[in-house]
Amino acid sequence: PIMRSVLLLSLIGLSGCQPDVSLPNTLIPPGCRLGLATYIYENYTGDSTVYLYDTFGHLMQMGTVRKDKGRITRNATSTYGYSKDHYLTIRTDRTVTYPSGPSVVFEGVFSYEYQGDPKRIQAIKRISGIGDSGDLSQTNFQYNGIQLSQLREVTSAGVTSTLITFRTDGRPSQIQKANFQTIDLSNGLISRTISGRDTTLYIYDGQGQPTLINTSSGTTGERIERALTYDSRRPTRTGELKLRGFPDSDLTGYGQPQSNVLTETVRQFRFGLLTATSTLRYSYAYNEQGYATGYARSDGTRARFYY
Repeated sequence: PIMRSVLLLSLIGLSGCQPDVSLPNTLIPPGCRLGLATYIYENYTGDSTVYLYDTFGHLMQMGTVRKDKGRITRNATSTYGYSKDHYLTIRTDRTVTYPSGPSVVFEGVFSYEYQGDPKRIQAIKRISGIGDSGDLSQTNFQYNGIQLSQLREVTSAGVTSTLITFRTDGRPSQIQKANFQTIDLSNGLISRTISGRDTTLYIYDGQGQPTLINTSSGTTGERIERALTYDSRRPTRTGELKLRGFPDSDLTGYGQPQSNVLTETVRQFRFGLLTATSTLRYSYAYNEQGYATGYARSDGTRARFYY
């Protein structure tokens, strides 16, 4: 037991925040796991998200409240349930919006099914209602041995809305989506999409983070160029326990965040002429584990992160 504790502590020391589900909650530094995030925008709108965990360290509930000038306009909650051997088995999404009239409620319940030894996620099925994922009814995962080879999302009408095949390194090799005519990839990352008459080009840094997103509209002649820079610190919500039985793959094609945005510059063009430009700058504070405890943005937005 002493040797095992020393080994676990050495793992913590090496990685700072270890999300492996085999580690006990008591060995994960408290500064790794986000408990509350609050955002205040310049138009008196604000968001706050609360994260609740059980004694083992599983995320049990995530709830976001949006306020507009002090009035709650949206309340979204996701609740999670786990098996005794720490596999996610059920998720309930509940969203309530408060327009000028009566409130509108959406609720969806999703089950998680596993197969194999060790168990791997096989399907996520909507078993009642409609969740934040809208018409999505089921997500199926296929494997080549232990390696994820294909992901398929199906609507309630039985129509495939998303089909992704994967390379052996976990990155996508092909992506098909119902609302895109074309999705091109380069080195496992989306490089170009065409949807209707809109075309978007993506450029990434060496860590797979987007540094330039260029969207052109064939209808209006407008083009929006969005350039991003990053710090070298860890983004929030990367110290939580990984979901057991889930593949460590990029399921989007847009890369996985490795750090925090420092600047965001937007340039707008119309028929080739520059019409507007703006830059948002982020200034962060960090805790001992290297995670941001908040930021101030140049447009007046403020964020605080509590662990």
